[in-house]
Amino acid sequence: MGKRRKRRRLHVVEHGTIRIRAYPVIERAVNEGLSAGWRRAHKHTDTPTVEAILEQLERDVLACLDGVVAFDPHEPAP
Repeated sequence: MGKRRKRRRLHVVEHGTIRIRAYPVIERAVNEGLSAGWRRAHKHTDTPTVEAILEQLERDVLACLDGVVAFDPHEPAP
């Protein structure tokens, strides 16, 4: 018989406040989006147009932000 894994218990906070430092979370998402967008813009060509680069950067930054920020679904996109 192999070793049994110890189960981890979930810690539940019943009466408390969790504070999240928003700037580092958003900064990380933007940086990840910029990196992904740059790579994706250059995926099929070594010389993408400025418009293609900007479009891909915007798409990937917003996709990464969507993972950490709750956007209002009723608010129209700019």
